[in-house]
Amino acid sequence: MTSQTLHRVSTGVDRLVVGPLLLTALALLVAGIVLPSLTVSTLAILSNSVSILSGLVVLWDDDQYFLFGVLLVFSVLFPAVKLLYGLWVWFIAGQANRAAVGRLEALAKWSMLEVLVIALLVAALNVTVISGVLVHAGLYLFTASVILSKLALARIKRVAVASG
Repeated sequence: MTSQTLHRVSTGVDRLVVGPLLLTALALLVAGIVLPSLTVSTLAILSNSVSILSGLVVLWDDDQYFLFGVLLVFSVLFPAVKLLYGLWVWFIAGQANRAAVGRLEALAKWSMLEVLVIALLVAALNVTVISGVLVHAGLYLFTASVILSKLALARIKRVAVASG
């Protein structure tokens, strides 16, 4: 006998919002990665708009492989894997799959790390005397994705605990 999915055993608000929250967070993540996040101005005459994706390309082209790896892992791969795994736990894994819920909880504990990496980048850019940083929609969409995923993962945990 197979156990039902968490989506099937959930009721009320959880049943209605968890899936859309995860899907919206995934869409916002993609938009946040592709759309410009920052404009860096240097000496008030030069400015360059940067998205997470274009930042990755620049880091790779400049042979900054460590920074490229950190940004790729914590701002692209980790959030995407977390959301896709959350969708799998919610819609596909059986409610008896406690290990899957436990792994999802472990991922959720690292939820704000993505935003921290981007915030450190903004802070580092602002420290230089000759530059200024303007924040654009990409950064807000990325942050919204993290917040929505955190809410959705908390609701999944709540349903998993309530369903025994």
